[in-house]
This record gives sequence, structure tokens and C-alpha cells, in this order.
Amino acid sequence: MTGTFMLAAPFVATPSGAVTAHSKVPTLLSLVVPGPAGFDSDATDETGGGPTGKIGFSEAASADCDPAGLTQGQWIGSVLRYFDNNPTDPETYVILCVTQLRSAKAATANRNRVAALDFASAPAGLHVPGAHMRNVGPGWQFAFSRSNYFVWVVGVSATNQLKGLAFATNTVRREYARLPK
Repeated sequence: MTGTFMLAAPFVATPSGAVTAHSKVPTLLSLVVPGPAGFDSDATDETGGGPTGKIGFSEAASADCDPAGLTQGQWIGSVLRYFDNNPTDPETYVILCVTQLRSAKAATANRNRVAALDFASAPAGLHVPGAHMRNVGPGWQFAFSRSNYFVWVVGVSATNQLKGLAFATNTVRREYARLPK
């Protein structure tokens, strides 16, 4: 007895018109870059005391994710990372918070509210359009948006301010490249 077998697979048309068998929508967690080499990702944000990973709105609206007052009506989700414990830079840490908002317009508005808090435009050499930055004590703070994502990065080194800046700018560049357009 012979028969014909049909295999059904989900096919999705791409913007180019091509059809693919797999189409993945990235999760917010998958869009967050790992920490700089040599750093651990802590389960607790050592500066704010809250949890890291997927966080709720109240933690996302804190200064460790958004110092300008995030709006709950536009918020979808946030992932917070606190990178430290690097044996070669024990007094250095990096905070990364990636927040997904309902629209690119909301993400840009959020970035602009942060920029109005005495931030300067980041140098063009950073290659992150619309990024803003400022220096506060031994730390460097960066804010940018891409698509419907708002990103907050802080790099601090108690021993060498330029190290904090280097770790922060590296994290900003990698995160910008990871986010969808």
C-alpha cells in the first residue's frame, strides 16, 4: 500500500514577498545584551535594591530605569540588568535597562524627557542617533530610543571615571545594534 504524506508547516510571507518556514518575534529578554566581558549579572540591583530581570512598572519607573517618569499607559515591559563583580575592575558596575513602549513616538518622547534633565547630545562617534549622556560624579548616564524601545545605561567606576565611560559606551553600542529598527 502506498500513500502520500503531506507535511504542513507554518509559512510566513516576508516583506520582500519571500516565504519562510520560521518567523520569530523577539522577546524583550532576548533583546537585552549580556554584560561586558568579566562582569556578572546580579539578581539584585545593588544601587536600588530591587530585583533584576523582568521587572514591574514601579521598578521600571525608578531612577535605575527611567529618571524622567515613565508613563504606565505607554509601558509594555522592562528588563533591568546590574553587571558587576569583575575581578579586574572591582569598583566598576554597569546598569542596563531596556523598556518596551507601545510606540516609537512614546519611546522618543520618553528619551526627550530624560534629555531635558540636563543631558547633552552624545558624540556622533558613538554611532547611536539621538543618544544623550551626562556625567554625574564617578558615573556616566546614557539614554536613547530605537523603534519602540527606550534604553537607560549607567557606567560607574569609583577608581577611574574613564573606565566607567568605556563600559557604558560599549554597552550602549551593543544594545543599540541588538534592537530592531
